[in-house]
Amino acid sequence: RRKVLHLFVAMARRFGVVPGGDGGKGDSERRFFIKVDPDTMPVPHNLIRLLDELHLILGLTQPYLVGMAACRVASFPLCHAAGGAGYVLSRAALAELTTYLGAQYPAFLSRIDKFTYGGEDVAVAFALKKRCGVAVVNAGCMYQHNPLQYQRLHSKGEDWVKWPLTTTP
Repeated sequence: RRKVLHLFVAMARRFGVVPGGDGGKGDSERRFFIKVDPDTMPVPHNLIRLLDELHLILGLTQPYLVGMAACRVASFPLCHAAGGAGYVLSRAALAELTTYLGAQYPAFLSRIDKFTYGGEDVAVAFALKKRCGVAVVNAGCMYQHNPLQYQRLHSKGEDWVKWPLTTTP
């Protein structure tokens, strides 16, 4: 998880998202930052349409996190975007995440480990929730398992994934 958090900070600097970056020489038009695992095959058509719509509605200054909402933390209200499925940070969310990491890293990782399984996806959601109150926007079609696997989990009482699954963004 440390390398993913460091990667986000490096992207923020590279693309001029935060002060101390490349001085604005980066791609200032970049609106979203997408994280997917190497074994993930994104099909961008619906995702791009969803992100364009969110950008239109929320604008450049609203931080948001988009992905499959997984609500596994029992001790406090925190849903994260499941990293195995991939997730998206708005430009403003990347700026807020980088600011939080600059002030709280690495101390906040022990707090995450105390209450969660400690994955990088939870660390990102936790930092955004603490920094600016961001909650994950639950997006359909960003699943890390076959939909039948979720159905089996749901039938066994697992309720950390919103049910029923949706096939649309």
